[in-house]
Parts: sequence; structure tokens; C-alpha cells
Amino acid sequence: MYRLKLSLISMVLALSFIVTISEAAASWSLMKDFPLGRSNHTATLLPDGNILVAGGYTGGHLASSVIFGPATGNWTVTGNLNNARQDHSATLLPDGKVLVAGG
Repeated sequence: MYRLKLSLISMVLALSFIVTISEAAASWSLMKDFPLGRSNHTATLLPDGNILVAGGYTGGHLASSVIFGPATGNWTVTGNLNNARQDHSATLLPDGKVLVAGG
């Protein structure tokens, strides 16, 4: 069985879904609301299994970041980027930190 987290995010609506895929069938489950709909962001899988969503665009560039915990289904607002960014890159470094550049 495979689990894949998908976010359908627009400037107006923010929906999060989990899709569970097995050999028999696939199913969709609605998750808790995403704190702030955004596009052109990054999503980085962290060593602890959480997902960091950083920056993006919602009528303007965003500096905000949130962490999704797949085990709990919860979104947690975390620290802001130093500068608002969209269309940037985010790279997980060997020490577990995330390098955000460009945008």
C-alpha cells in the first residue's frame, strides 16, 4: 500500500487530500484545511517524515511556512522565510536543514 499526500491549492480555496493506493483500489480522504491557500510554493519531505511547505503566492509573494504531519494530519504554522518568495527551490541538506533559494 502506498500513501500520497496531494494538495489542491488556489488563491481562493485550499483543500488537502490523502490518496491511499493499494493493488485492490485507491481511495481519497479529505484532510484538515490548509492554513493559507498558495501556489508556486515548495514542499520538502523532512527526515522526521513531516513536510515543510514554504513561500508561494496568494495575491502577493509569501514568506510564511507551515509543516504538515502525515501521522496526525495536522498543519502547524512555523517560522517565516527571511524574504517572501515564489517559484523558488528548497533543498534538504544532510544536517536536516532546508536551503531555500531563488524566487
